[in-house]
Amino acid sequence: MKKIAILPFDPIDAYEQKGTLRLYKEYFNPAAYFDRVWVISPREKHDRILDGFVIKAARNPSHFRSLLTEFDPDVLRVYGGGWNADYAIANRIAGLPIIVSLHDTNPSLLSPSIQFADGIIAMSEVIKELAIKAGVQSEQIQVMGNRVNTQLFQLVDPKQASQFKKQLTDGRLILHIGRQCAQKNQDTLLRALPLLPADFSVVFVGQGDARPYQRLASELGVLARCSWIERIPNEELPMWYSASDVFCVPSRWEGFGIVFIEAAACESPIVSSNMAPMNEYLVHKETAWLVDDCEDPAALARGITFMATGSKEVGEITRQARQAALQFDKEKIDQLEAYIYRDFLQDVQPTWSKKLTRRYRFWRTGFLLRQHFVARKYRTVRDWGIRFLLRLYRQIRQPLTPQSNS
Repeated sequence: MKKIAILPFDPIDAYEQKGTLRLYKEYFNPAAYFDRVWVISPREKHDRILDGFVIKAARNPSHFRSLLTEFDPDVLRVYGGGWNADYAIANRIAGLPIIVSLHDTNPSLLSPSIQFADGIIAMSEVIKELAIKAGVQSEQIQVMGNRVNTQLFQLVDPKQASQFKKQLTDGRLILHIGRQCAQKNQDTLLRALPLLPADFSVVFVGQGDARPYQRLASELGVLARCSWIERIPNEELPMWYSASDVFCVPSRWEGFGIVFIEAAACESPIVSSNMAPMNEYLVHKETAWLVDDCEDPAALARGITFMATGSKEVGEITRQARQAALQFDKEKIDQLEAYIYRDFLQDVQPTWSKKLTRRYRFWRTGFLLRQHFVARKYRTVRDWGIRFLLRLYRQIRQPLTPQSNS
């Protein structure tokens, strides 16, 4: 019986709220390779069984280790190289190999702890290079892109897409999907909008605080041409991709950028940044329009103008984009990941013994000390705050006594 323990970056509640828990059931167990799956995390509030997952709440590091001992998995998979990689590697148990998958180029999500993992799965070549710079040996890293259900994400019937688009705008539609943050570069897209004909409008889809971008749109005089939506159900996204004249997310950085593969699978004309990882699977003027300077509104406007023409050349680009997306088909990536697990578990020699080097011990000691002092500082600040509030409360509640006239 093959068993895997999962330590995700976010609590399972986050996947429930996004409506993607069903997808993550398959994501955590590709091609049903494992017979049993446990999610063990200090960010869970209580134990439960949910949609086939056994979810265990780790109360503290000692409890985390005892849960791993109880379940006795073949491997611990850590999704992300941030806090959860630190937690898993600092609290590892003898004989249990750890695989960490890296999904982002953000330095805060590439902790030094990843060099002590037994295996690394990188979502792109650029992430692999960053992991090597962080001290991981090249032979420990497997590159595996993210997956897209290309049966779901495909071009919707043009008549249906056209009718759907008419509900949104009478002109040409630019679609942007991504969190409201600097990474997704909404600001440069907004600055490009005044350079485009007045019939262009933008729909921004993504969670976060949209107010700074709304203020910028107002200052630029394009607020009436913009709208913001927090979330679109996954099964409705193909209609949005198909209805858009241009899909434009000029990211400042990405780990993989699954929305580009979804858009490519739906044959949406793509405008993005000419940087890794986007240019690892998209080619300028062959499968997308890639802008060398993603901070240049004029360059962005030129790309949008070209890709929105609907010309034969653009049609050929979007058809080739669909072919590029097929390499990330869910079934293919599921099988690839299952093979990675198979080969890893056949060949792995858990690094518990050999990694108990001076370097590992130094890192682990430093990590545990930082955790201790952060917790102690928090408790100290908390206690001071409570004492201050109590004194303030007593002063307010204490009846005023008349002063003596003597």
